[in-house]
Amino acid sequence: MSKPRSTNEGANSDLPIITHIPHSSVAIPLEDQINFLRPVTELRLETNKLNDHFTDKLFQSDSTNVRALIFTVNRFLVDVERFEEDEFESMSAKGMGALYTHDTDGNRFRADLTGSARELLLNKYYRPHHKQLAVLAEEAIARCNRALIIDAHSFPDIPLPCDENQSSNRPDICLGTDFFHTPYWLIDVVRSHFAKHGYHVEINMPYSGTMVPLSFYKKDNRLGSVMIEINRRLYLDEEYQIIELKFNELHKCINDLYDSITIESASHQYLNR
Repeated sequence: MSKPRSTNEGANSDLPIITHIPHSSVAIPLEDQINFLRPVTELRLETNKLNDHFTDKLFQSDSTNVRALIFTVNRFLVDVERFEEDEFESMSAKGMGALYTHDTDGNRFRADLTGSARELLLNKYYRPHHKQLAVLAEEAIARCNRALIIDAHSFPDIPLPCDENQSSNRPDICLGTDFFHTPYWLIDVVRSHFAKHGYHVEINMPYSGTMVPLSFYKKDNRLGSVMIEINRRLYLDEEYQIIELKFNELHKCINDLYDSITIESASHQYLNR
């Protein structure tokens, strides 16, 4: 069974930060392509449109209170940011639930999965990843009585056909929030930090929400969460390759943000509004 990968094993008494990076992988193992109707090589243009290129490196940190959970396969195979059951997932109507059948243009690339094929992929990738995220949160809270998930993403500057928000006026940074799990002080710290570095920030536009394990969702406000979406034009060229100077500036900005959040959190009872 493939297992999610975590990094930065150590932690100290500071606010534990878990960077959740679900969409950076390009891997689609051959043995899992059995229901694909097109070769993966022909899907490369589509996977590039949705891949959160280099977010595993962009959000990387050496800080002892920051750990990363990086999903190991591409979202065209399994998307851990979707609800497991299609009935609860709005994007399933576009063939883009936890197990995609259609691409960003609405074209089918994978046959409908049988119940057993669906269970195989969920058991192999989706459920272990969510369990690992919940365990990391549980361990952090047991150690420090609080924890923060930063749900790390990137997004295209031009809306994709599958996007629910088709506004062309996209910000540099989008922050996704949850009323129960995202305290106001955290929103202010993150928004102010990026704005201070010259980035235009919007809240829940063009994407909204943030990742919280279901075992904690609206049950335990010791676990905070905020989604940080980075506009890809800030650090990638048209071939999805890193623009080194811009990437390095953004990487430093994000690492400084971890420090700012850690320092500010010390003066708050976590999620006390």
